[in-house]
Amino acid sequence: MSIETSAEERARRPVKPVWWWFLIHGLLAIAYGMVVLGTPFADEAGFLVDGVAMATLSLLAGAQVAIQGVLSRPEPGWVVLLVAGLHAMAAGVAFAVLAALGLPTALFWSIASFLVVEGLVLILGLWPAPVYRLWGVLLGGCMIVSAATLAALWLATPGHPYDIPDAGLGICGLLYGFAALVAALQVRAAQYRDGLP
Repeated sequence: MSIETSAEERARRPVKPVWWWFLIHGLLAIAYGMVVLGTPFADEAGFLVDGVAMATLSLLAGAQVAIQGVLSRPEPGWVVLLVAGLHAMAAGVAFAVLAALGLPTALFWSIASFLVVEGLVLILGLWPAPVYRLWGVLLGGCMIVSAATLAALWLATPGHPYDIPDAGLGICGLLYGFAALVAALQVRAAQYRDGLP
């Protein structure tokens, strides 16, 4: 077997997602959830602090997802990952601006809307890509359920106290983070199964 054949075989191997990117994504989301749940005050000011944390998470995780998309370019679904990452980064900027302007209600609904849109993009966009399908359904579904739960709690609570969305966003971050860790383990297991490093 020549060196050329070996290089050709490597070029034909399917590209798998980088498992440790998912691990980083999950750890970022868990850190966000812990910051939000650890905010000592559950009022408008505390929620704005949580908005800054959400902005930071969206910027970092968005960059991670966009890079994952670029690294996976031959795979179906790479464009969806790129778009989802860019969408998350743009949302992160919007969250930071709303928090800086002191608009907690607008920040809340922006975060809820972002979770729905990003969840739908991940589920519908990654469904055709077998490598990313489970990841898209797991994380996208977590985002949509979290948004629906947050909106229901907000609308069902008279006076809209910020302790409810505060705890809801923290729990959402933790659940999403653990879902990303599960996705990392699944990707790593698939790489072992397929003999990829």
